[in-house]
Amino acid sequence: MVVTDSGGLFATGVAVPRRSLLLALIAALLSGCARPPDLTGELHGPDGGQFYPLVWHFLTAADEYESAGYVHDGGDFREEMGRHFAGRPRVESVRVDAVEAEAGDAATVTALVSYADGTERRVPVAVRKGDLAWLVDWPATRALEE
Repeated sequence: MVVTDSGGLFATGVAVPRRSLLLALIAALLSGCARPPDLTGELHGPDGGQFYPLVWHFLTAADEYESAGYVHDGGDFREEMGRHFAGRPRVESVRVDAVEAEAGDAATVTALVSYADGTERRVPVAVRKGDLAWLVDWPATRALEE
């Protein structure tokens, strides 16, 4: 199918294949999804690199919908995560301080998190190997905080 853009976004009046138009729109949207440049992170210890991207993305997620993408069965815990993180200041930096392997497919990652209000907090995050990747184990993470 071909769509003619006669004055819209591209204002060319040229027939544009729908797939090309869709790809251009996706590229434009993705370019706006980049993290703010003031977020920082560090990692310490030899095992931190394996878990740092997961923990960083989970802790700096913009909302519970984004967080859910880094959690085993995240859709089931979306509302609970929203309540848990509600009212917290924005995360400015994440430093992975320690990784404690619990089994071949589970570990606890401890991160030092700095918030926009100037506070810092050590945050334990339980991670578990899924079929394809390591993801956050939300129930285990909640249990670590109690």
